[in-house]
Amino acid sequence: MKLYSAAQMRDADALAAASGVPTALLMDAAGRGVAHALLAAYPAVSRVLVLCGVGHNGGDGYVAATELLARGVSVSVYALEGAGNRAGDAADARARYLAAGGTPQLLTE
Repeated sequence: MKLYSAAQMRDADALAAASGVPTALLMDAAGRGVAHALLAAYPAVSRVLVLCGVGHNGGDGYVAATELLARGVSVSVYALEGAGNRAGDAADARARYLAAGGTPQLLTE
């Protein structure tokens, strides 16, 4: 497995977005990838804690949490205040998590 630094991933995301790949698609792929990797590594997992920061990384977390909920995993999400509450892709991911029955707990800085 190849690991990338945060800077390398920012560059890759920027290149993908510049080439026309919607950022929502990147977020969805990242979040689902995390959920699938977790389930592959721990197939008997029944409870997961997801921490969501602000911006797209928080959106990735909400996508992963939604995917895990859909697969019957009990998910607790703790999010920084403002995480996913802004407009855009992260807010959309948070809305899908709420629609799936999730209830994030807000953390203040």
